[in-house]
Amino acid sequence: MTKEPLQEEEIFVDALEEIQSGETTSIVGDQNPAELKAQISQLEDQILELRISKLKDFSEYQEAKKKVSAELASNIDYGVKEIERLETKLRTINKKRLELQEQLGQSQSEKARLEIKLLNAENKDREPIAPTSN
Repeated sequence: MTKEPLQEEEIFVDALEEIQSGETTSIVGDQNPAELKAQISQLEDQILELRISKLKDFSEYQEAKKKVSAELASNIDYGVKEIERLETKLRTINKKRLELQEQLGQSQSEKARLEIKLLNAENKDREPIAPTSN
């Protein structure tokens, strides 16, 4: 808003207060009906300008709200897709980790079995070593 509408708003508020307080009798008595009609018309124009200004402000607010809402929805959608992508990646990593742990366990069991077999072969004359579970 420029300074001019603000001043007009103050004038309008002052005039309204004068009317409500009853101070307008001296103003009405000093002016002729044509001047009063002109003032009323001017005040009506000021009221209309203020209403238009408020409607423009509200329209700008609504446009800004729509943009922010659309951006928020877009960010939420992106966030959900990113979470789903990361969950899928985590599941894949965990599955691979389990497979590797399984392979490691099998390798260690095979290695231990082979070591026992080797020890038994080296110590044929002694009592054989029985395999134990880990």
